[in-house]
Amino acid sequence: MLGFNNYDEREIKKLEKKADSIIALDKKISMLSDKELSGMTNIFKKRLSNGETLDDLLVEAFAVCREASYRILGKKQYKVQLMGGIVIHQGRVAEMKTGEGKTLTELCPAYLNALRGKGVHVITVNDYLSERDKEEMEPLFNFLNLSVGLVIESTENRRVEYRKDITYSTNTEIGFDYLRDNIVYEVKDKVMRALNYVIIDEIDSILIDEARTPLIISTVGEESTDIYKYINSIISTLQKSDYEIDREDNTILLNEDGIEKVEKMLNVKNIADVRLSEVNHIIAQSLRANFLMKRDKDYIIRDGEVVIIDEGTGRISEGRRFSDGLHQCLEAKENVEINEEARTLATITYQNLFKLYNKVSGMSGTVKTEEWEFKEIYDLDVVVIPTNKEIKRIDYKDLVYPTKKAKFNAVIRDIISTNEVGRPVLVGTSSIENSEILSRMLNKRGIKHNLLNAKNKAEEAEIVARAGEYGAITIATNMAGRGTDIKITDAINNLGGLRVIGTERAESKRIDNQLIGRAGRQGNNGSSQFYISIEDDLLVNHSKKKFSKKDVKTSIAQIRKEVEKAQRVVGGKNFETRKETVKYNEVINNHRKMIYRERDLILFGQDIRVNITRMILELNSEIVKELAEEYKIKNLNQLSSFNRKIFMGKLLEKLDLHYRYSFEEQYKEYKFNKLSTLDELVVFCTDELIEYFNKLIFLDIINFEEHIKRTMLSIIDENWVRYLNNMELLKQRVRSEVYMQKDPVQVYNKESLNMYNDLIKGIKYDFIEMVFKDIIPEIVMEYSENYCS
Repeated sequence: MLGFNNYDEREIKKLEKKADSIIALDKKISMLSDKELSGMTNIFKKRLSNGETLDDLLVEAFAVCREASYRILGKKQYKVQLMGGIVIHQGRVAEMKTGEGKTLTELCPAYLNALRGKGVHVITVNDYLSERDKEEMEPLFNFLNLSVGLVIESTENRRVEYRKDITYSTNTEIGFDYLRDNIVYEVKDKVMRALNYVIIDEIDSILIDEARTPLIISTVGEESTDIYKYINSIISTLQKSDYEIDREDNTILLNEDGIEKVEKMLNVKNIADVRLSEVNHIIAQSLRANFLMKRDKDYIIRDGEVVIIDEGTGRISEGRRFSDGLHQCLEAKENVEINEEARTLATITYQNLFKLYNKVSGMSGTVKTEEWEFKEIYDLDVVVIPTNKEIKRIDYKDLVYPTKKAKFNAVIRDIISTNEVGRPVLVGTSSIENSEILSRMLNKRGIKHNLLNAKNKAEEAEIVARAGEYGAITIATNMAGRGTDIKITDAINNLGGLRVIGTERAESKRIDNQLIGRAGRQGNNGSSQFYISIEDDLLVNHSKKKFSKKDVKTSIAQIRKEVEKAQRVVGGKNFETRKETVKYNEVINNHRKMIYRERDLILFGQDIRVNITRMILELNSEIVKELAEEYKIKNLNQLSSFNRKIFMGKLLEKLDLHYRYSFEEQYKEYKFNKLSTLDELVVFCTDELIEYFNKLIFLDIINFEEHIKRTMLSIIDENWVRYLNNMELLKQRVRSEVYMQKDPVQVYNKESLNMYNDLIKGIKYDFIEMVFKDIIPEIVMEYSENYCS
């Protein structure tokens, strides 16, 4: 085990000491029979029920799982894998280089935490990896008397799978199941249980790269899509002289010439008129779609649909659409069927989703560079685990070229010369477009190769697995989260191992490191080489210093430094974007928790009368308070007899308006005259109405209470959907506040509180109206017809 000098000595020593204690039990544990070894699970569970903690059991439980791994899988965790497992159990993030066996590392902490019986989720980035890991590891966990579940796109009985001790799934499936669980109307339709403990493989890919786009469950709206086609027909005719692009901030705006052209084609005098705000917004999104977003880089067309490509991983983002009309603008641009703008039913970011777990942990080969973000946003520590063997890979300095064409020709020469000796080559590109350019160049030369990008996801695992074979040439978009080992034979290792070629530097240094890490795993030979040009997007869009083609030979060192600087600039901006996402969504997240908690109280059988009483009491308080303010009184004794009658008459009108219920005249007048405080008045009105309501429940006509529950859930959902869509509109509006020297997030937070109060008021008013104006009269009529005739 090597590399200690580069790490926090104290932390590593603590982990090493604990790992040594686990290994010290090797001989003792190996002497147990299979029956005795598998029986240790029940012994551990008993000890937990008697007051011991998971930390108390860690050394023994890890030793048991390690021995079981050897007997069932034929593999025993290295010392560094045990150290990584300890970090994961502690609710931290372990950086373990590619090829260090992260899948084996997660077994011990998964086993230990599953002993509590509250469930462990192991998250990977796609269905293939989840299914593969579940199938490979299930025999081990079954041997240890634990059940194993799988939730992927094709899973049918999810409720059963989530109740297994350990469940393999993906971040997407977990997120959508959580949202779906909170819009159901029957307890039996909920599939998940409380979120307990999660281990996230490729944690940086999920919590950082995918964190900018929230998960959304939506329903198709009813708005016409013709406007998107119409606006696209105008925007697509514009020339470069009609708009200005800020590549650094990735923004685009019409200039004066462009505004004049668009206004003329729209036949309007002022496009900035507030009455044209919706049209103006679609114009802005159509500009982005037509001139900033690129096919085969930001999205692909698959089966006549626009499908998002995740910029960090090069993967298809299944089930997601660009929000805010951008997806419709892309559909108009590509002349495919335009889907209506959806209404959001439920939404959550990955930041907020994974914060719902009692304990979060994970691992990746490249998290140290994002250590500060993990700490600030997720309160997660990052611990770098030493490699099991010394890294022998040679990482060469970037080669610099004046043009993209010259660079790609140099890449082709490198591929050919490496391939001539049989050494395998893995070529990483930043986009599908570039991967296909290289593929065409190799095809012209008759050179056999494999192409891996978002268009051929189905063959991904097989292509990656064979990338280390003799003479293999593999061209791939970003390698983040591929999850399949590239195996190297001794013969290949003697040739120099896998050669990794990067065709340009990614915006994130971490993405580059993921590609580099594919070579030289477990002490194997290997090398990496990046090719860059001064025409690369990274330099063109994010470097203030511009280089001429003539200066390239004399400015190589400076260009390399400028690339690193540009990566830091982009990294900082992306971090700020993710941080802003967190700020905007924190408000909604707090409100979501309260609404979902209220839903669950109703769903799981809280006495519905508790909710009814509270709502009637709150509404009556508001009615009495408004009337008292109108009369400028603090108690009823301030009113003369004459004014008291007028006051009571107005109150009854307001109550009748909301409840359609008439208080008995004689009783009412007698009681009202006895009351002196406003609180007494509120209680009197509420008691009268609740008594009436309880009589109806007692009659139990048409399963009245169940009917009321469903009504309440429906009204909560309708108002929540309205709130979410209004919040999205608010976000769009407040972002313009920055031009008025206001902090948009502060404006958003302030106004969102008013919107939440409106949400709660809307739920209350809608429910009272529905119950007392629609449901109760119907029930009373039915009762009269059936029982009083």
